[in-house]
Amino acid sequence: MSNLPSFIMGFREGLEGFLLIAIVLQYVIKIGKGHFRNSIVQGGVAGVVLSIVLGLLLSRFAEYLGGVSSMTKLWESGASFIALLLVAVFIVWMIRHGTNMAQHMKEKVGSSISAVALFWVAFIIAREGTEIAIFSFAGKYPFDVVIMGVVSAFVIAALVFYSLRPLHKYE
Repeated sequence: MSNLPSFIMGFREGLEGFLLIAIVLQYVIKIGKGHFRNSIVQGGVAGVVLSIVLGLLLSRFAEYLGGVSSMTKLWESGASFIALLLVAVFIVWMIRHGTNMAQHMKEKVGSSISAVALFWVAFIIAREGTEIAIFSFAGKYPFDVVIMGVVSAFVIAALVFYSLRPLHKYE
C-alpha cells in the first residue's frame, strides 16, 4: 500500500501527457493531415527522452549530495518547493482551460499545422515528464513503481486513442 502514491503520481502525469498526444493525433487524422503523425510521435518520444535524462541527472545529483545530510535536506526541500509550484501552476491552468482542453489543443494544432510545429506541440509531454522527475526526487518514490504507473497510463491512452478511431471507413 505504501507504493500506491508512487503509482498514482506516475499514472496521473503519464496519462495527462499521453492523452494530449492522443488528442493531437486524433485531430490531425480527422482533418486529413495524417502524414504529420510521425512528427507528433517524434516530438512525444523526444519529450519522454528528455524527461528520462532529467530524472537520471536528478538521481545522480541526489547520490552526489547523499553524504552531506544538510545539503541533501536543502536540495529535497527545494525540489519539493518546485513540485509545489508545478502543481499550483497546473491547477490554475486547469481552472482556466480544463473544461475545454481538447478544444484548446485542437485550436493550437489547427493554427500551426506544420511538421515542426506539431513536433513542438507533442514535445509538451516533456513538461509531464519533468513533473514526474521532480516529484519522484522530492518524494523519494520508487522508480519501478512510478514507471508501472506511467506504462499503465500509456496503455490507457492508447486504448482511448484506438477506441476513438472508426473500425471501418464508409466513404
